[in-house]
Amino acid sequence: MNRIVELSTRCAEKIATLPREKRERLDSDLDICLPEMMVYQREKSLAQLEGFISLEEAMTIYNALNRWDRAPLQTKVAVTLSMGRILERKRG
Repeated sequence: MNRIVELSTRCAEKIATLPREKRERLDSDLDICLPEMMVYQREKSLAQLEGFISLEEAMTIYNALNRWDRAPLQTKVAVTLSMGRILERKRG
């Protein structure tokens, strides 16, 4: 079970109901800069080493981040939501 892929599928269904303008704005809002990407990659790796996410999920995130500009919107949303959970684990 890859929770990132499952979340992406659920996101695709919801995104499909949005008007084009909102999809475009969401896509623009999800742009990430290099320092953010570096933090995401590091934290994703630590989460996998700690057993918080599986290797398959870590690879899904890794691959999405490496082609972020070309990633489908539902993938960007799913990875962003997942990274939020990964980052929150340290606060809990």
